[in-house]
Amino acid sequence: MIPIFIFTAVDPERPEFSRVYEIAAQSTFAIFNTLILSDLHMPTFDITSFFIAGEDWTLGLEIPNPEFANITDVFDDEDTDSQEKVHMGNVRLCDLLAGEGSHLIYNYDILSDRALHITLTAVVEGDSVPPEGRCLSGCGEAPEFTNDLVTQSDSDIKAILDDLRREDTGD
Repeated sequence: MIPIFIFTAVDPERPEFSRVYEIAAQSTFAIFNTLILSDLHMPTFDITSFFIAGEDWTLGLEIPNPEFANITDVFDDEDTDSQEKVHMGNVRLCDLLAGEGSHLIYNYDILSDRALHITLTAVVEGDSVPPEGRCLSGCGEAPEFTNDLVTQSDSDIKAILDDLRREDTGD
């Protein structure tokens, strides 16, 4: 028997939308990210993040996509090279979630600050679950993805991020 997490995801902008996901507790946040993007038919894109959230949905620890974590290193003020960075690929769900009632915010459209609110609604023991997890049920239309960076080339994205870095540092 393995521990299986059951999550309920809602969109605060669309009250009619909800999804229920089942995934092994030992899965990484990267696997959960892929499950959500696939289920909602959104492009696989590097600029997504999970946040551990409080009871009132205040943002806590960010767990970014590994590629996004590398991009945002240009904004880091601290010398964190000696520390292993937390990102979706190296952290399991069970490592950071305290149990039933734990909250996540899944920011799938960083530039428009659009996110799903996800609650760990049950922890069950089961024989198996597909390695990639699965959507158990859902209602309502999936949120629309509006991130314009999807249509940009890598060099265009780097130029945009360089401009942001210059603005941030005053260069």
